[in-house]
Amino acid sequence: MKHVNLTLLFSCVFFVLLHTETKSQTIDDMFPNLVLSRADYIKWKTAIDSEDASVGKDAYNNYVRLLAAKIIRDNVSPSPVTSLSENGATAKVEADMARMYTLSLSYLLTENQEHLNKAKEFYLAWAEINSAAAENSPAETAYTPGIEGYSIIRKCIDETSRQKIDTWIRRRADRALADRVRKNNWETIRLQFILHYGLVLEDESLINTFKVGYDAHIPNNLYPNGTSEDLLGRDAFSYHGYNMLFYARILKALALYYGNDYAETEYKREHRWGASIWKSVEFWKPYILYPDKYPHTEFVETEWAPDKNGSSYNKPYNPSGTTYVVDELYYTDQSLLECIAKYRSNTQTATLPLWLSSLRWE
Repeated sequence: MKHVNLTLLFSCVFFVLLHTETKSQTIDDMFPNLVLSRADYIKWKTAIDSEDASVGKDAYNNYVRLLAAKIIRDNVSPSPVTSLSENGATAKVEADMARMYTLSLSYLLTENQEHLNKAKEFYLAWAEINSAAAENSPAETAYTPGIEGYSIIRKCIDETSRQKIDTWIRRRADRALADRVRKNNWETIRLQFILHYGLVLEDESLINTFKVGYDAHIPNNLYPNGTSEDLLGRDAFSYHGYNMLFYARILKALALYYGNDYAETEYKREHRWGASIWKSVEFWKPYILYPDKYPHTEFVETEWAPDKNGSSYNKPYNPSGTTYVVDELYYTDQSLLECIAKYRSNTQTATLPLWLSSLRWE
């Protein structure tokens, strides 16, 4: 009987150790990704698993748990489109990419296999028929949450499914490579796509293409005095800010895959003639913090005639309308909390991107 008990004890210990090792390997397979660093994951996971109330638990409930549970409860089916050229496609893309992101993030935080399976169902449906539209960079940003979500679960799904979804990502990468080079935010967006695709696919050729294009783009897009092609061409800080959104995403991706020090160096690195992302953010900050002292009337001298028919034409720049950009830039630049606090009473979890940035500084 004593021998039987010892055998049973050793079997239980072995099972626990094996389960722990498998669980650890599953977590390892989800890093790096385009959403969370391992350190920030640990902070958030600790808050979620604690019995104590916390902003981390609130963020999980509001932005992940309830949304993922609804997708599963309602057994929502994917609604893929061939491209954004289809009528009504944008709403379908935005809805499904948000679901794919939520399910993938939920799997990272809970390892709920049902959420992984549902995410895979969505990705395979889109991979089957979808492609990027030509010369359509701003609109194609609707797919970004889906790409970010896939970066989490890519190594957790079966090889056959992964190859199919990878092929979809590669089609999108080929389209981005084929689109023409510009000097404005379209090129910043195109480069963000190429970097994301390269990191997700672990494709050094795409990553190198990004690096070459990035070094060439910054001196054409950003100026040594902190102004930018988008600000001067459109005469609007709303466009200066919009362009900064994609630099924020580039910098965060670099931080998540190569480390915070690497990204911070890129943030302040001066390119040809002295342009840098940091200088363009610093130039922008007074217009955010002190709009009464530094007013700007938008689009008055725009080079694009349709701007003059827009609702913002000849209206004062409203910094609160670009706080969504600062939420994401905050991941790289902690000093931007001052700008966030001016327009948000909740400076941690007002939006999911803000929470993901705030985690770094917790």
